[in-house]
Amino acid sequence: MFLKDGLFSMDHGKLDGEVCLCLFLSFDQLLYFTLQVSDEAKYIKSSISDRTRQLEELHARMDENSTVETTNKKAFEDEIQNSLNSIVALDDSRRAAQQLVHEEEEQNVAVCWFLYNIYHLF
Repeated sequence: MFLKDGLFSMDHGKLDGEVCLCLFLSFDQLLYFTLQVSDEAKYIKSSISDRTRQLEELHARMDENSTVETTNKKAFEDEIQNSLNSIVALDDSRRAAQQLVHEEEEQNVAVCWFLYNIYHLF
């Protein structure tokens, strides 16, 4: 009834016409559904492409920020090291000056002691 040598059978008159109309409507609905699926597939493909591009841009920005952060961290560590070196150098200078003052005081005491002894000997 539906197919006969690859064509619709029209032997049954009105009933076959109704079947053809139903098949045509079903085909139309199938075509519409197929177009919707195709559009949805295109949208999904486009969305995936956009998200992939956005993800790549995000990774690039993260890498750039990481590089800047690493550079800033290294500069900060260098600044701290330079400050520590300056503090150590200043402390060494202070200690050397204090040692010199101490040695001069000892020398003054020794001179005074020597002069005191000489004065009392004569």
